Amino acid sequence: MFSFRTVMFGVALFSASSFAEQIIRTIGPQTAVDGSHSYYTGLLERVIEVTVDEFGPARLELIPHPGQGRVIRLLAMNLYYDVMWTGTSEQREEQLQAIKVPVFLGGLGIRGLVIHRDRIHEFSPVSNLYHLRQFIACQGEHWPDAVVLEHAGLRVARVGRFDSMLEMVVRQRCDYLPLSIFEGQAELDAVADRFPELVFLDSVLLRYPMAMYFFVHKDNEQLAERLERGMQTLALSGELLIYMQQHPVTKAAFPLKRYREARVFELANPLFKDQEVLSLAEYWLSLD
Repeated sequence: MFSFRTVMFGVALFSASSFAEQIIRTIGPQTAVDGSHSYYTGLLERVIEVTVDEFGPARLELIPHPGQGRVIRLLAMNLYYDVMWTGTSEQREEQLQAIKVPVFLGGLGIRGLVIHRDRIHEFSPVSNLYHLRQFIACQGEHWPDAVVLEHAGLRVARVGRFDSMLEMVVRQRCDYLPLSIFEGQAELDAVADRFPELVFLDSVLLRYPMAMYFFVHKDNEQLAERLERGMQTLALSGELLIYMQQHPVTKAAFPLKRYREARVFELANPLFKDQEVLSLAEYWLSLD
């Protein structure tokens, strides 16, 4: 004869087994000094924490990084990786399932200008896009940002390597290199011994919708739901913003009130058309 206590013990065993620890495989750092890697993995670990009651315990397992293109292909085949992060595009959202909460709250689309320090006086008077069109921007050959700038009528020199872009700004073969407010000064600090002539100008900003998402395999519905619930919780509660204000990768850009006097040029992004995501103010940093 089964007692109430026996039944409850059986339920407890069932619940414990249903919450067996899940292994979530993601990409390891690209290099030994990949400082930004901890931002993404720390954020994923926090997402796991805020969803543990609903989805059970889980931990990350880092798989060596073979290059972004290959990771995308392997994840699309449901091999080796369960989640990755990358800038969104129509093609990537066709291949993979996007978790549509921007991991930087759109901050990658707020860009200051890397320029030669001897040319600050040339950029100080810039007050409109017509004036900015007199200059040439360096951009990565395959960066989606190059498309955004060209769409706005800005002159763009597409360059294969990042170091080559910096060299071109030094030699004045292009006039400026737009980098996000999270990247700009940090990148220059890292190469200060090689490119001491360069400065990061944040009194002139370009701003356009730019989202980096977490991505999973199209059929991995449970992980997609877990990540979406967790990221929504962090974004809507304000915890994601606090995380950005405190993390070494992003904290130097804060407080955002420092940009109140900046001249901000709003650009359209023809590659980002998700009006539902754009309409959610909690998903985007505000400079106001």
